[in-house]
Amino acid sequence: MSKIGFWLQRIAQLLIVLLLVTFGVSLLLRLIPVDLATILLPVGTETERDILRNELGFNKGPIGYYLQWLGNFVQGDFGKIYFSGGTEEVSDHLKNAMPRSLLLMTYTQVLALAIAIPLGVLSAYRAGRRADKIISNTLFA
Repeated sequence: MSKIGFWLQRIAQLLIVLLLVTFGVSLLLRLIPVDLATILLPVGTETERDILRNELGFNKGPIGYYLQWLGNFVQGDFGKIYFSGGTEEVSDHLKNAMPRSLLLMTYTQVLALAIAIPLGVLSAYRAGRRADKIISNTLFA
């Protein structure tokens, strides 16, 4: 199998797993004993809850709800944060958190490499000796 075929197969497997996991989570949301509209609008009227159910797609059945969510997700609509009154978009929070997350990831990778490369060189230089065994057992434990 060629490298391109291998990577295409891996990407296809990843997409299948993501679809199955997100569909499973959407099914689990429907198994909650309390209606999600009641959780999100505890002091709202029944009419307001019906509007929220319609907006979220809970009245469409499990597959319709999932397809609506998936369509919104693909278009970049990640929804609203309802615990803040439903006025804040999830995408706005992602945009604010992404630079900090990328910076933290970069620092973590630099630190990991700064530790791993010298220990790897030391372990290779002292292969089979006590230092190699200590490094290997510590890092792989």
